[in-house]
Amino acid sequence: AGLADSSQRTEALRLAEMLLERLQCHPLWQEIDQAKERYHEVPYTRLAIKNRVDTGYIDLLYRSTDGWQIVDFKTDSLRSINERDAAIEQYRPRMRRYTQAALDLLREPARVRLCFLDDEGRLSLQEMI
Repeated sequence: AGLADSSQRTEALRLAEMLLERLQCHPLWQEIDQAKERYHEVPYTRLAIKNRVDTGYIDLLYRSTDGWQIVDFKTDSLRSINERDAAIEQYRPRMRRYTQAALDLLREPARVRLCFLDDEGRLSLQEMI
């Protein structure tokens, strides 16, 4: 990942472990674990407006008792509400594409959420409409 020395690698591993532990302590983890169907890094290709090809990968697509769910995980280190709002706006176009890709693929809507793993030191879920 371009990490040049052992101290950088050690810090990256520490951070990854912390974020994963935070996720495992959140109710979202249990919901994902209990999913009837679960797919990771789901590739999609679709024809978008003006015959433009849209391709990408959906981090997580799963079916819960409430229907299809999309979760896009983010490791941004957010330190304020303003940073969170800016990040949401930054990712909104991508989430719209995921929403449409899921509808094209599944022929039914999916609930789409951003999962910020470091939102002021905690996990937060942002519903994308």
